[in-house]
Amino acid sequence: MIATAAALTSPVWGGNILEDNNLLNPAENAPAFKKKAAEQYGTLWAVDAAYGFWHTHRALPGTCSRSNNLLLRVLANQRILCNDTHGGTWLLAEFDGAWGLDRRSAKESRYFADGYGSAASPHADARGPHKGVVPELGIMQYLAHRRVCITAGMLNFTNYLDAVSIANCTYCSFTNSGFTNSTVLPLQEANLAAMVQWQFTGKDAATLAFTRCGCEAGYNPFHSRSIDGYALLGEYRHDFGDGAYTLRFNPFLKHTHADTNGGLCASVEAAPCDRAEFFLRTGAAIKQTEDCNCFDLSLGTRLHLIPSRMDDFLGIAWGVFKGAPKTDHPREQALEITYSLQLTDWFKLKPHFQYIHDPAYRSDTRDETLWGVQAVFSF
Repeated sequence: MIATAAALTSPVWGGNILEDNNLLNPAENAPAFKKKAAEQYGTLWAVDAAYGFWHTHRALPGTCSRSNNLLLRVLANQRILCNDTHGGTWLLAEFDGAWGLDRRSAKESRYFADGYGSAASPHADARGPHKGVVPELGIMQYLAHRRVCITAGMLNFTNYLDAVSIANCTYCSFTNSGFTNSTVLPLQEANLAAMVQWQFTGKDAATLAFTRCGCEAGYNPFHSRSIDGYALLGEYRHDFGDGAYTLRFNPFLKHTHADTNGGLCASVEAAPCDRAEFFLRTGAAIKQTEDCNCFDLSLGTRLHLIPSRMDDFLGIAWGVFKGAPKTDHPREQALEITYSLQLTDWFKLKPHFQYIHDPAYRSDTRDETLWGVQAVFSF
């Protein structure tokens, strides 16, 4: 909210769209989102520790048929300079980790699939066995009555771009990473980056982001010799229907020594009533690259079936992902059904089932059936 004195010289709306990025909007929609000492100390944080088990009967040759992991994600924002009118200056930090809990899960080949497409990662924020990384460490500065936001440092673009709140929420919605984020956008993390966001009306905001590419999570981007090229990403966002609907457009350009790629992605999310939420995401790129598909289309819904338990939901999602024409199967399709049961404000249980057609665009695979369960502990 804007201070009373500032309201005399500025419009009545503030930068509420941009402020959603402080502690990363999708996490804020989770039931266990924590806002402990924000008013007194300027501290915002959220910790999710999850147990995840995934199993398939049709593993690819040379890979493991199950995954038995401990997952951890920590988000922490600290206000270092206070300015009630303009929003102040914030330090942003994120830590993600994944650890195999048995001998087979601790191997690099634990996944049942290998390659591009959603089958490459049956759950979001998988970092590999016994590996913890810091994908973000940056500074966020608000300006102009909280309507302009500049963020710079080592950034994780999955927190800001393509941030469909119904889907892009660690351990809170879908477990298939092809539904959590676009498989077309080059959403870099742990790379040196800068981003400018501007909310120019009460319902419209724009983002322009620049990042260097090539530094893998866990390595120092200031000293990495693997940095290769850059990516430019944009976003235009419009909220309508009193915030019940959100439309996003994301153009991008990525250039490396190997090739130049570009394209456009778009998404719509809708909450027409308290009992149902929907999203539709699509995108197309000129070519397929190491971290970018040629085309994807995904849609999903969260249905709150029990009026007295609105934190519980049934999630259903379907997607089709297209690789390069040279791949054996140019398209992969995935279906996921999950139910999230919020047992307490700090514990949820999520069984899920996935069916994947032509996984990873490979000729030596059959259709996969994947089932699993997550137990999420939030602090």
